[in-house]
Amino acid sequence: MSESVDDLLRRVDRALEDHASADQTTRTVKVLTDLENQLAPYVEDLDRVVAGFGALDQVRRPTERPETRALAAACREAAALVRQDKSGPENLPRTLRHINDIVNTATVTARDAWREFIDMRMPGLDSLGNLAEMLSQIRADRLQAAALRKGVTDLRALSRRLPDAASPGRATAAVDAIRAALTALLGDSDADNDEVRHFTEAVARGGAPVGALTPAVTDWMRRRGLERSFKVVAGQPPSE
Repeated sequence: MSESVDDLLRRVDRALEDHASADQTTRTVKVLTDLENQLAPYVEDLDRVVAGFGALDQVRRPTERPETRALAAACREAAALVRQDKSGPENLPRTLRHINDIVNTATVTARDAWREFIDMRMPGLDSLGNLAEMLSQIRADRLQAAALRKGVTDLRALSRRLPDAASPGRATAAVDAIRAALTALLGDSDADNDEVRHFTEAVARGGAPVGALTPAVTDWMRRRGLERSFKVVAGQPPSE
C-alpha cells in the first residue's frame, strides 16, 4: 500500500512539474507572439520601403538609406530578453517608436526621390492634365486626347505612391503613352511640337499671347482643322 502511495505521489510531482514547465512554455510563446504582433506591421512597412529603394535602384536613382544597425541591435536585444526572462523588454515602446521613426523617414525619402524621378522624366506633368482637357474641348483627336489624359492620370498616381518593383515599368509605359499622344496631337517635329505645346498650354491656362501664334502653330491648326476652335479677345493672358 505504501509503495502505491509513494508511486502516486511521484507521479503527482512529475505531473505538477510538467504542468509548470508547460505553463512557462505557454507564457514564453505568448510573449513572443505578442512581440511578433507588435513588430509585424513595422516589418511589413520596412518591406515596402526596401522594395521602394529597389525600384529607385532600377532607374539608377541612388538614394541614401536610413541607418538601421541600432534598430536591428534593439530588436535582437528584445528577443534575447524574451528568451532569457520569459517576458517582454521594458523599453519595448521606445524601440517601437524608434522603428516607427525610421520607417517614416525612409518612406518619405524614397517617395520624394521617386517623385523627383517622375518629374525629371516628364517635366510639366501637372500642366498636361489641363492641356488634355483643353484639347478635348476644341475637338482635337479625341482618342489621342483620351490617351494623353489617361497617361497623365496614371503617371501622376504613380508619382504619389511609394514605388515597388513594377513601378519603373509602369512609369515608362505612361511616359511613352504621353509622348506618343503629344506627338500625335501637337506635331511630329520637336521644334514645332515645342511651339505648339507652348501655345496650347498657355491657352489651357486661360489665354495665349498673339506672339505665341507662330507659323508652326497656325500650320498645326490648319492641318488639324482647328482654325475655328480659337478666338482672339482683348486683354492680358493670365501668364503674362
